[in-house]
Amino acid sequence: MADLRLELGGSNLTGECPCCGNRSQTVWGYVRLDGDAHAVYYARWTEGHRERGLTVTVSLGGWGGGDAGERVTVSMHCRPDPGGPQIMVIDGEEPPAEGAAVLGTMLKRAEVVGRPVAKQAFDVVDLVFVNDPRVAGFVYG
Repeated sequence: MADLRLELGGSNLTGECPCCGNRSQTVWGYVRLDGDAHAVYYARWTEGHRERGLTVTVSLGGWGGGDAGERVTVSMHCRPDPGGPQIMVIDGEEPPAEGAAVLGTMLKRAEVVGRPVAKQAFDVVDLVFVNDPRVAGFVYG
């Protein structure tokens, strides 16, 4: 069984919500697979709007000395729910941060669902929801 490990990265506050003025929070981190660089993730939400959920963007492939041209990016939307987070793959169109070209090709939902990349991305998101206290605080808060 593969050993996935999470390393916390940074965070920043951006923009303002038009309805309440709250800022959007973006956090990021890194995932290792059996000790090697495997993925980068970004999670983004608006403070005070738990009902709107959050978006998680996961970049897979070509990390840790691999070919950057192999990287693909999967975007997911998550809604907190008392029975556990509800997660859905969404079309990736908007980069999560400046310089996002390094994250790889943004995949559309149809390019992810039912394919091996979906399992890889969901494995990363599951790890993030359990091991990144910033994200867990929003999702399970």
